Amino acid sequence: MKRPQKLMRILCLLVAALFCVSIISPVFAAVSDEAELPGTRGVYSSPYEELLSEQDREKLLAFWSIVNEETGVSNGEACFISDYPSEWLDEIGGSEYGGTAMTPLVSTYPWYDGLFDFRLWYELNEEEPAPGGAPGETPCMVWPDLYGELDLSGTAVLHFDSLNQYPDPEHPLHISRVCLDDCSYLWTAVLYYAEHCTEFSAKNCPELRSVILLDDPLERIEFGPTAFGEDIGVYAFGQGGVGVRYRNYNDEPTCRLYANPIDAFLGWYKDGVLIGEELECDIADGGNYVACFGGDADGNGSVTVTDAIIVLREAMGLGRDGEVSPMLDVNGSGSVDVSDAIMILRFAMGII
Repeated sequence: MKRPQKLMRILCLLVAALFCVSIISPVFAAVSDEAELPGTRGVYSSPYEELLSEQDREKLLAFWSIVNEETGVSNGEACFISDYPSEWLDEIGGSEYGGTAMTPLVSTYPWYDGLFDFRLWYELNEEEPAPGGAPGETPCMVWPDLYGELDLSGTAVLHFDSLNQYPDPEHPLHISRVCLDDCSYLWTAVLYYAEHCTEFSAKNCPELRSVILLDDPLERIEFGPTAFGEDIGVYAFGQGGVGVRYRNYNDEPTCRLYANPIDAFLGWYKDGVLIGEELECDIADGGNYVACFGGDADGNGSVTVTDAIIVLREAMGLGRDGEVSPMLDVNGSGSVDVSDAIMILRFAMGII
């Protein structure tokens, strides 16, 4: 009698086990099937994302979420668009944007909690050279077409870098403004060939040692504090752009300003006084500097209230007829209007 009871007990246990398996196995199958679904694999991730502060993650996420109005592609998605086939992104964790703060443009410092670099480019595996290049010689460079205003103010960014060469012409950079204000650790800021960027700011950055902004259509540059004792402001008046190369290594600061005129260039002004007529101008003090590209309506070599009156008459149809000159059309609207006269008047009065 004992043997049948024992067998019956074993049989009951087997039935119970089979019942449990029948319930659990579909769950595992569902999880397994979900893992195979397109879009749930290959999403870039980084074990270092947790090193970023919550504020820094929010700043980065805000920028990645900006959508290019022309293409409908977000900045986060743009980071993974490459003309070159590559297994590199899959190897490091993904080949598409998954909504995180980390992309290949952001690199952290595990030994310095919170610090990170922000680059506007990244390099594919050296084993995958650009077309025509040998392995290990010419790695592919990826230049994401980023869009809108990049605000990293108050973050722990250490280096901001765009690399000193032309980006991919098929993916031009559409960043319109860069703000790095109040970045306590910022060491270097480099921006080349950002053809849509008109403003750059890195104020109140006590560790700032290098600012290189070249070949950009910048109209407004502000950074500091500097070794000169006060902030430096560089502004374009009229149709043209400005650039700067500032370095302060070994307590030997140097700063050179660059003017990029579309047509004419009248010179560099500080506090309404002409300080140089060359396109490049070396300075040794902080303050506000203006590259003047227009406003000299009477052609006497300076911008005065008389020029504002001449442009106002032109805007009212009381002046001379002829083609619109960049010298008069200081706001670049394509016509001479009252706003041009007001801008010239403000410049002549030193309140630009």
